[in-house]
Amino acid sequence: MGLLRRRAPHPLLFAALGVVVGLVFATIAYRTWSRDRDLREHGAQTGARVVEVTGSGKGRRVYVEFTAGGRQVRAEVEGRSDTAGARVGDELPVRYDTRDPARDVYDARRSDQYKLAYLTGACALVGLVGAPAIAWFALRRRQPAAA
Repeated sequence: MGLLRRRAPHPLLFAALGVVVGLVFATIAYRTWSRDRDLREHGAQTGARVVEVTGSGKGRRVYVEFTAGGRQVRAEVEGRSDTAGARVGDELPVRYDTRDPARDVYDARRSDQYKLAYLTGACALVGLVGAPAIAWFALRRRQPAAA
C-alpha cells in the first residue's frame, strides 16, 4: 500500500536526469561522428584477408590481416553486421586509420555511421531540451493559481 501513496518525484529531479542522459547521448553522437570524420580524413582502403572468426550472433568477431605502411597488421573489423557472412580465408575491402591501423578498421562496403550519430543526437536533444521543458510545465502546474 505504501507504494501507491508515494509522491511523484520532483520535476527538477526529472530535468536533471534528462540533462545527464542527454549529455551521455551527445557524447556518443559526437564520438561516432568524429570517428567517421577522422576515417575519411586519415583513412586508407586496402584488401584484407579474414584470419579468424569467433562467436556467433551479436558476439561474432571478425579478425583480418592486411599490410599498412609496410608492416603486417592484425585487427578486429568494427561493425559486425557488415561482415555477417565472412569466413576464414575470405578477402574483404577494409578502411583503416593510417595513424593507428590496428585501432579503427571497418568493412569498406559499409556506409558512414551518420544514422547512428543522428539518432543519438536526437536522443540528446530530447534529454537536454525535452526533459527540462516537461519539468518546467510540471512546476507551473504545481504552483497555486494567483487570485
